[in-house]
Amino acid sequence: MLERYDSDPLPENLPAVSGDALLGMDITSAVNSLEEGHRQVVLLRLRYGFDTIETTRLSGINQGTVRYD
Repeated sequence: MLERYDSDPLPENLPAVSGDALLGMDITSAVNSLEEGHRQVVLLRLRYGFDTIETTRLSGINQGTVRYD
């Protein structure tokens, strides 16, 4: 299992999805347009696969805001 550290930097850009460079740029643009806290949650949840509790701990954002089902 990989260890996760609070000090690990978040990536500046997301890769293209399914080889579609334009879609990848659209997603990157959309994520980059988010406020810092929201961007961090999106990246922690969707890019790095952290669960709700881990994301809450790392971001300091309320669990109800981080959770999605």
